[in-house]
Amino acid sequence: MRTMCAALLALGLGVAVLGCKKRAEPAPDAPGADPKPPGPTASGKSIITIGKTTTFVTGPKDADGRIDYAAALNERMSKSVTAENNANVALWKVLGPNPASGKVPPGFFKMMGTTEPPATGDYFVGLRQHAQQQPAGGTPEAAFDAMKRYSDRPWAVNDSPTLAAWLQANQKPLAAVIEATKRPQYYNPLIPEQTAKGSKGLMSVLLPGVQADREIASALACRAMLSVGQNQPAAAWQDLLACHRLARLVGRGGTLIEGLVGMAIEQIACRADIAFLDRVKPDAKSIEQCLRDLRALPALPGVAEKIDGAERFTLLETIMLLDKYGVALITNLADGADGGAPAFGDDVLAGIDWNPALEAANKMYDRLVAAVREKNRAKRNLALTEIENDLNKMRSSLMGGAAALTLKNPALPPATRGADVGTVLVTLLAPAVRKVQDASDRATQTHENVITAFACSWYQRFNGKYPDKLQDLVPTYLSAVPTDLFSDKPLLYLGGVNGCSFHSVGPNGIDESGDSTPPRDDIGITLPLRRK
Repeated sequence: MRTMCAALLALGLGVAVLGCKKRAEPAPDAPGADPKPPGPTASGKSIITIGKTTTFVTGPKDADGRIDYAAALNERMSKSVTAENNANVALWKVLGPNPASGKVPPGFFKMMGTTEPPATGDYFVGLRQHAQQQPAGGTPEAAFDAMKRYSDRPWAVNDSPTLAAWLQANQKPLAAVIEATKRPQYYNPLIPEQTAKGSKGLMSVLLPGVQADREIASALACRAMLSVGQNQPAAAWQDLLACHRLARLVGRGGTLIEGLVGMAIEQIACRADIAFLDRVKPDAKSIEQCLRDLRALPALPGVAEKIDGAERFTLLETIMLLDKYGVALITNLADGADGGAPAFGDDVLAGIDWNPALEAANKMYDRLVAAVREKNRAKRNLALTEIENDLNKMRSSLMGGAAALTLKNPALPPATRGADVGTVLVTLLAPAVRKVQDASDRATQTHENVITAFACSWYQRFNGKYPDKLQDLVPTYLSAVPTDLFSDKPLLYLGGVNGCSFHSVGPNGIDESGDSTPPRDDIGITLPLRRK
């Protein structure tokens, strides 16, 4: 992520940063270098006004008087969260202090109001580590193939002894995960890397536990499918519900990455739900309880809060860090990419009025947040299209290196130079909101389809056939006819005595007869499942 941001900034500002070789020494005045006398951008001559239209939040501030955006975001996310109700505290007791997914930043556990787990314990063992310790069981790649294969279909121990042994080795950690997901809150502190000169900013934040949570979700799904194969439906359903709860908890994290991982976990759970329904063939009473459980789950976390939080804050903070560190910020974001020197020095940033850049960033994010909060998908897409068109026009205006030329002209007013830098940053660092929103809608639609599948099966248990039309489910089995989020119309449905199928048209809005094979993207379910 940081390398990509650096490349975009270099392109937009006309900075020559070439190659990807690690620098032997930090760039002068870059975070990580020895403290140097204040340069032009740290001299106080540049202009930044603290306020709603510029910095968006007015505190807390760091030692330099700039907004500490990580602290502001952590304050927002940790409201009403305690060590006792925070599911993440319990999840880290499963992961341990040194998870294979990444290094835990200093102060992480203290910010959650808890202590670091002991060095040793009954911690979750990743599949790769387990497979490497069991060479007779095959390669790690083969183990991951098995995990993917058996996360959405019933299986037996003999089908994959390595996978079965992995689940057995994680029996205690997975039991702890189930209990952890019953906690109502989730707070995952965001801690930037620190250097002698200060914070590297939100772009440097690592999320070591998030990918581990996704692997835990796959473990729960695989164990549920193993339980189905062993005719233990109650144990299977317990694991599947924990998987759904984990999706919602991780998705409440402050970043888009956590939101996307939550969506991915939900997809894992939903695929396994349908395999459970198809193979277990629960009776009417059991299906009614399953439906009650699914409806009791909170809604999947939305995208707007992350756009209005971590994404907005990251862009505003990048402007402040550019003022603090100068053009060396770009090489720092690329972890010290080598191969060239900046096309201009920090002197061109001296005296810039950064307020127009901050104001431009906020205006763009105000538009993005308003668009994704629009409930009507057609209106939302129209607003996003207008934003994308405006961004494309801004990109076109940068093709000739106009921003770099403006910066090199100290005779221009400080506000003009700041506005041009703002154009570069807004244009290049604005997130791909439409794709993220489509992924969010897709996860929500998939969950709603699962509820419809259970309702159709419940109907079938009482009537000896599947409903002829979705309207037949109302009001006994569903309170309303299931709607397609992508067309704002009822789901497309075919039913009969021996089976039923229904689908959403998906993000492209085209009815492709339920085909989800890329580039087609319908979202559908057929009962009974078509087994390969």
